[in-house]
Amino acid sequence: MARGWWLFRCPAAVAVVVLALSVFRAAADEEMFCIYALSELISCNDYLEGKAPKPSAECCAAVKSVDELAAVSPANRHDLCVCFREPGGGDGLPDMKSPEAQQLLTLCHASEKIKFGPKFDCEHLIF
Repeated sequence: MARGWWLFRCPAAVAVVVLALSVFRAAADEEMFCIYALSELISCNDYLEGKAPKPSAECCAAVKSVDELAAVSPANRHDLCVCFREPGGGDGLPDMKSPEAQQLLTLCHASEKIKFGPKFDCEHLIF
């Protein structure tokens, strides 16, 4: 018998495979979105690490850019909230849980569509 015949005889198996692939795809997309957002904010590292007294103009432009990404949809806001709750600071990426990160939105005059810090419950926070 030819390989793959079971796919035609068992539609439930096909559905399970498609569902599993879409879940893995969504997780990969969320991770890439997170990495993209964090890489945008690398210019904020000096401020976040206490090496600069205030965020640079480049940092503030990046904060506003990521804030605009959050404004696109509730899903983006949720994904960014989850992303920024994760431990950071490794691989040169900024740690968005620091007290300094929580001040970025105010200091950069962003619209605060995104939330930085560990205190936010991304599953229940309405924003």
